[in-house]
Amino acid sequence: MSNENNGNNGDNGRIGRISIEEKEMSLEDFEISHEGPSVFVNNFYLAVGHWGIKIAFAEQLRKDIPPVFRSAVVMSKQEATALQIALQKLLNNEAGECFKLISVKSNNEPHNNEDDPINK
Repeated sequence: MSNENNGNNGDNGRIGRISIEEKEMSLEDFEISHEGPSVFVNNFYLAVGHWGIKIAFAEQLRKDIPPVFRSAVVMSKQEATALQIALQKLLNNEAGECFKLISVKSNNEPHNNEDDPINK
């Protein structure tokens, strides 16, 4: 794709109608990124369908205890690609840059389909 940023050069980019922006974190950005609770996860499961990508997160404390569901998200394949690029950017940065914000914003309209896993 000609409009796709591979995430390796540190530039801002777009994937379809999704923008990826790397910038210094403002106070407002910090508050948004820390607004909700965070839970520890060490297991994740991926499902792919016509509706996009579902990522379910779980925590497993010991091998003899089954994982416990913590959260799940559903996103389009374009949004999943943008997430992949954002994660690559964050993981490629040095530890001293931990307060850098990589923002992924979608202009895609949310849809409501009864077959979507988000509605189950």
